[in-house]
Amino acid sequence: RTAANRADVLAEFRKPPVPNLVLLDVMLPDVDGFEVLGSLRRHPAFRNVPVIMLTGKATREAVLRGLYGGADGYITKPFEPDALMTAVRTVLGLPEPARPR
Repeated sequence: RTAANRADVLAEFRKPPVPNLVLLDVMLPDVDGFEVLGSLRRHPAFRNVPVIMLTGKATREAVLRGLYGGADGYITKPFEPDALMTAVRTVLGLPEPARPR
């Protein structure tokens, strides 16, 4: 599922089932991703859903704000797809794929 603004985010989180993982941008047009993260962490149904922040905000302050706010990972843009997939597997506890010999 995707959401590009506050209304979309709220609508998507109201739809079952609860997601297994949330990839959350910090800079949305009308809402701060840190605010969305805080709401997720306060909501009983979403409290334990892994969240990876994906953003161009690469300052130490922004990374710490995300991690201290409850994000399970923080990836800065631009990013390599392999880095994202590694982060997803890590927060979901999935094994690394077998490498071809």
